[in-house]
Amino acid sequence: MARRPIGAASEGTSREGFENFTLRLPAAQSDRMAKFATRHRLSVGEMFTFGLNAAAVKADGSDRRMIDYGKLNALLEDNASGVIAHSGRFYLSEVGRIKTFRRAHNLSLPLLLVYLMDEIGVAPDGAGLMWIDYETLSIRERA
Repeated sequence: MARRPIGAASEGTSREGFENFTLRLPAAQSDRMAKFATRHRLSVGEMFTFGLNAAAVKADGSDRRMIDYGKLNALLEDNASGVIAHSGRFYLSEVGRIKTFRRAHNLSLPLLLVYLMDEIGVAPDGAGLMWIDYETLSIRERA
């Protein structure tokens, strides 16, 4: 683990924290997420932030959207090949946005991730190249 610079030792209270989570996805959706995240070098937590930014969800998460719950449930019901658990963490600045959006739409974390992948255009096999602005975690250009 890298050492902090001397000047950063006194700034310990200004560092941003994280909230950990665990996510269980059917194998097909897990492969889809893993392939896209690996190709674009995103962590599981960054996938949520990127998805919310790319789907143009407000900064406080108070958007109202029309969501096809039947389609999302059908995608998550396909657990014939098992369920894979993923763990990750959200920045504390994003936790409120994610929780507000989830509560407003009655979505679990797996449903939210599948919804966001559908919204931003990730193909069922995880393909979908896009140029990502990693500073803002938003789409710069679709390939």
